Amino acid sequence: MVEILSPSDSMKRIHEKIREYRTACVPLVWVVDPDDQSVKVYRDNQPVESFNITQRLPEHPAMPGFAPAVAELFE
Repeated sequence: MVEILSPSDSMKRIHEKIREYRTACVPLVWVVDPDDQSVKVYRDNQPVESFNITQRLPEHPAMPGFAPAVAELFE
């Protein structure tokens, strides 16, 4: 699941959405922040990871072979 932040989003609402996704057994959530050009990755039973435009997102078993550079998301 990909959630793209907008100026009207509150962190409270984003965390509510992430909880909803986890309740629905979504194994991977990317929260994309266009202002910071960063991505936070939420995975089951793992700490949240943050990635910036100099990094590549990690491959996940739900999407084998797909590990884009963060910068590519903002081109």
